[in-house]
Amino acid sequence: MAYRQIGSVIQFDGEDETPKIQLDSSALKEFVAFLQEFGEKNLKGLSVEEIRAKTKSKELGRLNLYYFNPNEKAPKFIKKNVCIKIS
Repeated sequence: MAYRQIGSVIQFDGEDETPKIQLDSSALKEFVAFLQEFGEKNLKGLSVEEIRAKTKSKELGRLNLYYFNPNEKAPKFIKKNVCIKIS
Protein backbone atom coordinates (compact mmCIF):
# COMPACT_ATOMS: atom_id res chain seq x y z
CA MET A 1 0.00 0.00 0.00
CA ALA A 2 1.14 3.49 -0.75
CA TYR A 3 0.35 6.64 1.18
CA ARG A 4 0.55 10.25 0.02
CA GLN A 5 1.21 13.00 2.52
CA ILE A 6 -1.33 15.78 2.10
CA GLY A 7 -0.50 17.88 5.15
CA SER A 8 0.54 17.98 8.77
CA VAL A 9 -0.83 18.31 12.26
CA ILE A 10 0.93 21.38 13.62
CA GLN A 11 1.16 23.07 16.97
CA PHE A 12 3.39 25.99 17.86
CA ASP A 13 4.63 26.47 21.42
CA GLY A 14 2.88 29.30 23.20
CA GLU A 15 -0.14 29.30 20.87
CA ASP A 16 -3.55 27.77 21.28
CA GLU A 17 -3.20 24.25 22.69
CA THR A 18 -5.48 22.82 20.00
CA PRO A 19 -3.40 21.31 17.19
CA LYS A 20 -4.30 22.35 13.65
CA ILE A 21 -4.39 20.27 10.50
CA GLN A 22 -2.66 22.16 7.73
CA LEU A 23 -3.03 20.86 4.16
CA ASP A 24 -0.03 21.16 1.88
CA SER A 25 -0.79 23.40 -1.11
CA SER A 26 1.46 21.33 -3.37
CA ALA A 27 -0.53 18.15 -2.58
CA LEU A 28 -3.94 19.86 -2.75
CA LYS A 29 -4.43 19.20 -6.49
CA GLU A 30 -3.90 15.45 -6.01
CA PHE A 31 -6.11 15.40 -2.90
CA VAL A 32 -8.97 17.19 -4.71
CA ALA A 33 -8.65 14.72 -7.61
CA PHE A 34 -8.81 11.86 -5.09
CA LEU A 35 -11.99 13.33 -3.55
CA GLN A 36 -13.58 13.82 -6.98
CA GLU A 37 -12.78 10.23 -7.98
CA PHE A 38 -14.23 8.94 -4.69
CA GLY A 39 -17.37 11.01 -5.23
CA GLU A 40 -17.83 9.89 -8.84
CA LYS A 41 -17.31 6.23 -7.95
CA ASN A 42 -19.35 6.09 -4.74
CA LEU A 43 -21.73 9.04 -4.44
CA LYS A 44 -22.90 10.02 -7.92
CA GLY A 45 -26.67 10.27 -8.15
CA LEU A 46 -27.29 9.52 -4.47
CA SER A 47 -29.27 11.79 -2.16
CA VAL A 48 -27.92 12.72 1.27
CA GLU A 49 -30.39 10.27 2.86
CA GLU A 50 -29.21 7.45 0.57
CA ILE A 51 -25.56 8.21 1.37
CA ARG A 52 -26.30 8.10 5.11
CA ALA A 53 -28.21 4.83 4.77
CA LYS A 54 -25.42 3.20 2.72
CA THR A 55 -22.79 4.42 5.18
CA LYS A 56 -24.78 3.10 8.14
CA SER A 57 -25.24 -0.30 6.48
CA LYS A 58 -21.51 -0.35 5.64
CA GLU A 59 -22.33 -0.58 1.91
CA LEU A 60 -20.41 2.62 1.38
CA GLY A 61 -16.92 3.05 2.70
CA ARG A 62 -15.63 6.11 4.43
CA LEU A 63 -12.77 8.30 3.38
CA ASN A 64 -9.92 7.76 5.84
CA LEU A 65 -7.05 10.06 6.71
CA TYR A 66 -4.02 8.53 8.42
CA TYR A 67 -1.50 10.02 10.86
CA PHE A 68 2.16 9.07 10.73
CA ASN A 69 5.03 10.32 12.82
CA PRO A 70 7.18 12.90 11.04
CA ASN A 71 10.79 12.09 10.29
CA GLU A 72 13.47 13.13 12.76
CA LYS A 73 14.49 16.13 10.64
CA ALA A 74 11.00 17.69 10.68
CA PRO A 75 10.53 20.94 12.62
CA LYS A 76 9.26 20.49 16.19
CA PHE A 77 5.91 22.17 15.44
CA ILE A 78 4.97 19.28 13.11
CA LYS A 79 3.34 16.70 15.35
CA LYS A 80 2.08 14.21 12.73
CA ASN A 81 1.94 13.81 8.95
CA VAL A 82 -1.57 13.59 7.48
CA CYS A 83 -1.82 11.05 4.63
CA ILE A 84 -4.32 9.35 2.34
CA LYS A 85 -3.99 5.78 1.13
CA ILE A 86 -3.58 5.59 -2.63
CA SER A 87 -3.85 2.40 -4.67
